[in-house]
Amino acid sequence: IISVAIVIAALAGPQWLFTEEKLPNANYNGTANFKALDDGAYITKYTKSSLWILCTTLPDTVTKSCPIFLAAGVFLVISFIVFLIPTCSHQNNLYYFSAGILFIVSGLVMLIGLIAYISILKAEIGSKLRPRSTLQPALIKVSYGQSFFLFVFGFIVTEFVGVLNIFLFINLQEVSYYSVSN
Repeated sequence: IISVAIVIAALAGPQWLFTEEKLPNANYNGTANFKALDDGAYITKYTKSSLWILCTTLPDTVTKSCPIFLAAGVFLVISFIVFLIPTCSHQNNLYYFSAGILFIVSGLVMLIGLIAYISILKAEIGSKLRPRSTLQPALIKVSYGQSFFLFVFGFIVTEFVGVLNIFLFINLQEVSYYSVSN
């Protein structure tokens, strides 16, 4: 239950990515203003994006990686339902093994989504992350938000739950084997 709740909260969360973009200031005339918040030559624009809110600077990052995250969520819900079948009915223990495999597969799909999200982001803004010279700042600074890290934690928990389900199946098989042989 915890892994499903964590991943759903992360997918619905509004804080996946924070960007700080330096835009050229058209009104800059070459003089320094030490009382200004920005350095004069650039105006700083702060944005926050999620999987459902498009950042105007980086629109492809969300649209290209979102279907993978949705597929991971669907796999996770299916694996949770398969896990509930033997838990509620106390019947066929093979469902625990199937749920464990599905949890692991959904975790791997989550990992593919994370890799796609990061690589698409780096491909779109890779040149802007480094300063053009030592005198100019980097044009974009990127930091991942709480929802992103919650999703990473959800990935770890999902993989752990998958392994625990497989161990539960093995343990139940051993118990049934020894109870039949005695």
